[in-house]
Amino acid sequence: MDAVKLFHGLAEAMYLSLGQGLIIYLLAKLIIFLLPWMGSAFRYRLLYMSTALIFILFAGRMTLAIMVQAGSQATDAPLMTASELRKHFSLKAIVHQYALIIGILYFTGILIQMVLLLVSLLKIRMLKSRKDLHINYLWQMRLESLQKVLSIKKKVVLRFGERITGPFTTGWLKPVIYFPLAALNNLSTEQVEAILIHELAHIKRNDYLWNLLQRVMEIVLFFNPVTWVLSSEIKKEREFCCDDMVLSKTDETVMYAKALFLLERDRKGSSLIMAATGPQKQSLLDRIKRITDMETTTSNGIPKMIAFTGILVFILFLGWTKQSEALNQKHRQHLNINTKGFSSSVPATSPVVKHLISGISDTVPPPPPPSSAVPPVPPAAPALPS
Repeated sequence: MDAVKLFHGLAEAMYLSLGQGLIIYLLAKLIIFLLPWMGSAFRYRLLYMSTALIFILFAGRMTLAIMVQAGSQATDAPLMTASELRKHFSLKAIVHQYALIIGILYFTGILIQMVLLLVSLLKIRMLKSRKDLHINYLWQMRLESLQKVLSIKKKVVLRFGERITGPFTTGWLKPVIYFPLAALNNLSTEQVEAILIHELAHIKRNDYLWNLLQRVMEIVLFFNPVTWVLSSEIKKEREFCCDDMVLSKTDETVMYAKALFLLERDRKGSSLIMAATGPQKQSLLDRIKRITDMETTTSNGIPKMIAFTGILVFILFLGWTKQSEALNQKHRQHLNINTKGFSSSVPATSPVVKHLISGISDTVPPPPPPSSAVPPVPPAAPALPS
């Protein structure tokens, strides 16, 4: 298999993926804007499916390029030069001109991303083998009771550690929740239970597995900026989903928000850790604001939807009226053309026209006398005999 042709196919697939990703992202944001009443679970699935669609289109394009390249070995068709491609689209020509460099940079980036993923997996493995972790059987029993509330049948282990800076969850088949030992002194029992429900929500939703698949898509599509924007929003919506599950089990929103704020201090973690406080501090502030003011956030989206719908209806109405005027004008022009064609085809001096005019004038009666004429005087009556 010719590596040069393969790099040309890779460069073109990357070039197309940039445009496809932007279109898919804009469509997803438009759907979210038009449906502001939908919950965080809907937005999470929509954004995740958008990322998966970009990945599938890129992988399909790469597969097609490989198949075409393998089938063209027998014919040995020459590749188009950059000057030939520049006639169709200059940017595409530049991409093909530097296809070899683009391919080398792409595989270098893939290698770097894979190394970072392996480092995260090694950190998690080393964390599980630490000896300073222990189990509190009272809290383990309380965790099992919370599992029944959330209908989680997996065996979940709760471990406490002095060096753990914040609660997080790892594992899919055998999930483990790690909780900072110092947080037990700063948080109330209700706050600890709320944080545990948040971590159990990650387990119930299989977020560890979906996050791992997301990391694979990020590695393959690392060159596309839309992928990183989508990944950031997916992580934020994932935490919103777990917050909603916590709030469905408790009415103490301020208590839960305060617990998140206390846990954020001095928190650290890897990219595959499902932490209760989320991936970023800005995301935590958004979550606290959302938790304490959820009704306002929901109501603010309704006027946006109404305004956008009104604008859309107005634009459609204008388009319909302009189209009707264009059709009427076209119809009038068609009639004028037919009339002019008839008049030009028969000249006014034609004998036929003169005969028709004379015939019409003979059949038309003379006009009545003008109103100013004096009417005839009737004869006087004879005088009667005396």
